Amino acid sequence: KIPELKDFLVDEKVDYHIQLSSISEAKVNNCILDKSKYRDIEYLAIESSHKSRFRVDSNINDKKVDELYKKWVEKTYNNPKEHNIYITLEDENVTGMLTVKLDSMKYIIELVAVHPEFHRRGIGGELLKMCFSDASKNGIKTIEVTTQLENIGACKLYEKYGFRKKDITYVYHAHKE
Repeated sequence: KIPELKDFLVDEKVDYHIQLSSISEAKVNNCILDKSKYRDIEYLAIESSHKSRFRVDSNINDKKVDELYKKWVEKTYNNPKEHNIYITLEDENVTGMLTVKLDSMKYIIELVAVHPEFHRRGIGGELLKMCFSDASKNGIKTIEVTTQLENIGACKLYEKYGFRKKDITYVYHAHKE
């Protein structure tokens, strides 16, 4: 941290990684082509932004952050060779989603969100197990994810499922007036 820039610090990013060994099979709801679920996934993408550095920066308005996350999920949805979207369903309603960027050597988890009505039901863990299972089937041994250090729930989830801290990065935003 740079003490002189404390007024500009907006994020303490923590990078996690896991090396996969034997992963049990999990049901994978990869709905990348299921356009009927797009609006639900877009809503959850916006939900995933609530602790992002863009949302906590008071100089960036909420509408712009929503637009950013909508574009993010659109890019993910429209590039199925480079991204997967895993979902959990209850009564045909999307309860959670996880997006991952595909790389020949690793998977990079980009967005994770659980619908607010379904928090604390193990859905985040189910999404991670889907990702692990799919990675294992595709010969991927490493999965990475970045979150905010103050997002304690996410940090605990990743650590519970075997992720280890790799790095912490301090992100500063300085805006021109």
